[in-house]
Amino acid sequence: MFKLEHNHEVYCFMKLNLPEGFTIEADPSPYYFTEDYFWYTVRKDGVTIDSKHGKFSELERGELIVWGKLLLYRIIKEERNENSK
Repeated sequence: MFKLEHNHEVYCFMKLNLPEGFTIEADPSPYYFTEDYFWYTVRKDGVTIDSKHGKFSELERGELIVWGKLLLYRIIKEERNENSK
């Protein structure tokens, strides 16, 4: 896991760390983060788990980082609970 320092790094962080079966999509493309707008959708087996969109310029510092880390933590925790049954 790499250290997140900027909101625009969240897509790569999630792409690298989501468990098998989960995906993150950047609409309209993974290069969307180079512009001011972002729209990220996290899915499990094609079903939307969560989505976040907006303008990078309107985010608080670290706001997207917090969203990504909390979502990843929740997903990993739920996956562990499912696997322990």
